[in-house]
This record gives sequence, structure tokens and C-alpha cells, in this order.
Amino acid sequence: QKLKIIVLDESRGCPCCCHFCIQPIKSGTKVRMKSPKRVVEEMQRVISENNIRLFRYAGSATPPALSRAIADEILKCRLDVEYTAFGNILGAKPEDYPVLKKSGCYSIFFGVESGSKKILNRSFGKPRDPAEMVRILKASKAAGIYTVASIIYPAPFEDEETTKETLDLLLEAKPHSAPVQFAAVYPQTKWAKSPENYGFKFTSDNWQEKLLTYKIKLLFPPTFYEPMPYTIDGK
Repeated sequence: QKLKIIVLDESRGCPCCCHFCIQPIKSGTKVRMKSPKRVVEEMQRVISENNIRLFRYAGSATPPALSRAIADEILKCRLDVEYTAFGNILGAKPEDYPVLKKSGCYSIFFGVESGSKKILNRSFGKPRDPAEMVRILKASKAAGIYTVASIIYPAPFEDEETTKETLDLLLEAKPHSAPVQFAAVYPQTKWAKSPENYGFKFTSDNWQEKLLTYKIKLLFPPTFYEPMPYTIDGK
């Protein structure tokens, strides 16, 4: 009696190499994509064999052009499906989101991280234009897609000004949901290799094991979280 959702491996890899992210380490920096026809054929096979019509794209940075091409193929084949995906700001076009919605896209999870250019560049190594983020978030929401803007807070070098910039971005974009997650230091990322450059100080010798087995309680206030095995800027 569970909700059954099939994960489709439509693309792998991410060339962005953000300082905090494990995806390019896990999946490589070269983007590999399945053809839209193959993705839709996999959907059709799942529907035929299991009568499941709910899907999630596995790619952490699905190219917007691929998302649109898959949506066009779904509509061409007249498939009755619903799916979710990670959002990619780079190359995104506002006019594509109504097509995604029509093809069955229910929700998109955007890794916004921060509304501050300073934090995006210096802390995350993710050079994005906050104004462009707002434009794409609004386009997704206007199309009727459940739009999620994920935030990482507090980030290294966070201050009152950068905090306000993030709040201002959220107030302007007004996404349906804005989960706030702590700055997690994953093995082999730039944060882990040069923690002193980002203000991280580990308080436990087995911090990697503690973090990789950490239970995230997004439905609880931070006061109910277990202490992290490191500090950021002394906090």
C-alpha cells in the first residue's frame, strides 16, 4: 500500500564542481544523457509491466534542453505520467515550464543554496545570478509546478547582510517550499580537502562516519538536531 515511484536514470554527471557537492565525485564531471526516446520507452515498459505511472529523474543536474526534449516526447506519445526532477538554472528557459507541466512534471527541486553572490561564489563555488534564479523559480511556479528552493544555511562566511539577501530572494520568488539544510562536509569535496579555507573545524576524529550516518530531521526545529561533528567560523 505504499506510493510507488520509479527512479529513471536519465542523465549522470555534473561539470559544475561546487565546493560542497558530492555529485561530480560520485557521478563524474562529464554529463551523459539518454535519448528522450529511450527515457520514454523505459516509462512505457514500467507502465506496461507494473502499472506504475509515477517517476523521478535521478540526474542531479539534468540539462534543461534534455528535460524539454523528454517532455516533448511524452506529449508526442500521449503518456499519462507524473514525474519530479532536480532543477538546473543553467540554460533554463521560462517558456519551457508550461510544456514540462503539461507533460506531467509535478515538482522541481532547485538547489538555490543562497541569495548572496558572495556566498554563492566564495563559499559554494557556484557562480549564479540570484536575479536569474528568481526568474526561473517564478516561471516554474507560474506554470503550476510545485517549486522547491533548497537553501544551505548557515554557510561559511555567512553574515547579517548575506542572510538578508537569501531571505529577500525567497520573499521575491515565493517558492512553494524552501527546505533549509545545514552545511554538510562530504569526503573528497573541496570543503573536506581544505576545511581551513572555509572556516570548518572538526570536533571529532570520526567526523566522516558521523556525518554519513547522520539523521536529518527536516520536520523538526534545529534545536532538536544532533550536534554536528564540526563548527563553522567558530559556531
